[in-house]
Amino acid sequence: MRYHPRDIEKIYARIKRLAEKALQKGDFARALREYDRAAVVASNLNRFFKDDEIEDQLQALSARLVSKSTAAPKRDNCFVFYDHIGSNYVLALQYLRALMSWEAEILYILEPSRHSSSPPDFIKELKAYGKANIIILPGRTEDKLEHLNQVYLSIQEFGAAKALIHAPAEGAFCCVLWNALDELQRYRIVPGDHHFYLGTRLSDYVIEFRDFGLALSHSRRAYKKEQLLCQPYYPIVNRAIPFEGFPPQVKPNNIVVVSGGAMYKILGDGGRFLHLAKELLDYNKKVVLLYAGEGNTVKIKDFIRKHKLEDRFILLGQRRDIYPLIKNSDIYLGTYPFSGGLMTQLAVVCEKPLLLLSYFPAIRSADSLLNYGNKAQEPLSFYSVEAMLSYARQLIDDAAFRLKEGEKNRGRVISPQQFSESLRSLLNGETTIHFIPEMPEGLLERAEDLYLETADRYTKAYELFLFQSYGIKTLWLFPKVFFKGLGSLSFIRRIVYTAVKRVTKKL
Repeated sequence: MRYHPRDIEKIYARIKRLAEKALQKGDFARALREYDRAAVVASNLNRFFKDDEIEDQLQALSARLVSKSTAAPKRDNCFVFYDHIGSNYVLALQYLRALMSWEAEILYILEPSRHSSSPPDFIKELKAYGKANIIILPGRTEDKLEHLNQVYLSIQEFGAAKALIHAPAEGAFCCVLWNALDELQRYRIVPGDHHFYLGTRLSDYVIEFRDFGLALSHSRRAYKKEQLLCQPYYPIVNRAIPFEGFPPQVKPNNIVVVSGGAMYKILGDGGRFLHLAKELLDYNKKVVLLYAGEGNTVKIKDFIRKHKLEDRFILLGQRRDIYPLIKNSDIYLGTYPFSGGLMTQLAVVCEKPLLLLSYFPAIRSADSLLNYGNKAQEPLSFYSVEAMLSYARQLIDDAAFRLKEGEKNRGRVISPQQFSESLRSLLNGETTIHFIPEMPEGLLERAEDLYLETADRYTKAYELFLFQSYGIKTLWLFPKVFFKGLGSLSFIRRIVYTAVKRVTKKL
């Protein structure tokens, strides 16, 4: 039983109806939770990229729930940073460090999310800065709504003229709050330009990081050209984390190829990444492949066992020492069919040669993340396995060639100082977008097929998320999802875990 896009659309529509029923009963907290759930479902399909009906409801809720007041006089070099992701690994810290380099006053507001179970490490950095006020909202939606007007007043009294909003696909509460704050210039930082998200009306400007985001926001989210801005970013490098070392299978004479990211990134398109990895390992017995990341490893481990690659295709799990891991390796292999961002950029910073195979055109390839500097337009990705393997053999055979190829991409990632200067120019209105590229024909449809294949066959994203959200109610709310989930070990484990947790709680 395979999902069809209309199956996901039916799930999405059903969740929206649940939200509407909650609104009719005056249960605003539940309505916001349902809108968030609808957004997560839509973001795993990406058949559409905004929902005007939900935006209308969130604007109406904002007008109903927020008691508007006059803002304090606006102060220069003063910013609100609203963070609904709260992760050490996305884009908050790059922006916050830029603001701190300007000695700006900052009101940092953290709304806890499913993306981070605890406050990010950089809270300590903000506290040490001395010019940051920090507000951490409660986790429960009911409690957040109780604090809604208090947070609104805190923002109004702070006196900032501009706000940066860092949000994921969901964020219904964020929308209710920020729809009421139209006296500020609101800039939405987009960390994931490829997916649906709530809040297409809560910002005056949208900060994308590549041409693909500009094209999609203009063509599918209906942002005007003058609302669109572009700010490349750099990876956060924590040089204080020591190298944990290679596994014992790695010997001094090995050629170490490193790759990594969430496991779903290498499981689409018929498992082509795995076969490509085998080609590299078969070519030279000195090659070992290390993969750092978490997720569903069943199919990957089956592949490794089938081809007797246990000592040469090694899954490392989650590693904190990603930077020194790459630094001590010889070659970086990009994930496929979904290209990675952080690790690819770190490989360039570490001056390692890149093996990048692209499923998508250049506007959405890994090249689009390495689009800074004089060499930004020089292609890096390959679009055929044969061409990539030919280049890979050169890298494997020639150590001097590896060094030369790694050095040549220097400068393709923006530096922290350049990022700070570019952002200041952007927020001062000195940088505008003069040209918005066209979306390549068929790209979005091809991406949609890939997202559906990945969720359907590998991540079980719909089954796991919906059961986590609705528990046993999933059986009658979304019966197809429930029964399809019974064919997944991870789904059955989730059911058992939930049942045991409830029994233990009653005892």
